[in-house]
Amino acid sequence: MEKGIVCFSGISESRSIPVISGLIEEEGQSLIITAGTARAERLASDLSFFSGREITVMPGEEGFFLRYDARDHEKLSGRLKALKALRTDKNAVVVAPALAALKKMLPPETFHRDKYGRRVQPG
Repeated sequence: MEKGIVCFSGISESRSIPVISGLIEEEGQSLIITAGTARAERLASDLSFFSGREITVMPGEEGFFLRYDARDHEKLSGRLKALKALRTDKNAVVVAPALAALKKMLPPETFHRDKYGRRVQPG
C-alpha cells in the first residue's frame, strides 16, 4: 500500500490507536500531528504498546514568559531528537503537537552546515 497523507478526525482516542498502529507498521516515516502536547504524549505511549517501532515525541512549545532566568533544555533536546529522526531515520515515527510541527525552522542544509559539536573524552 502506498502511503501518503492520511487524516483522521472525529474518532475517539481508543479507536484511532489500532488504525494508526496498522499504518505505521509498514516501513517508512510517519509524522503524526495531534492537537496538543498531552495528547501527543498519550498517543505515543499507546502506540508503543501496539507497535514494535520506536516512537519519538516532539515536545510542544514552552509557555510565554515575560522574563525568566533559568531555562530547561529538555524540550529543546527532545525537539532536536525528533528532527534528527525525521532527517536521518527512514523508519522514524514522530508524534508532534500541531504548534510544534508548524514552527518555522532553518533549512536542513543550513542547520547541518552551521551546527556546533563538542566531543568530550573520558578521563
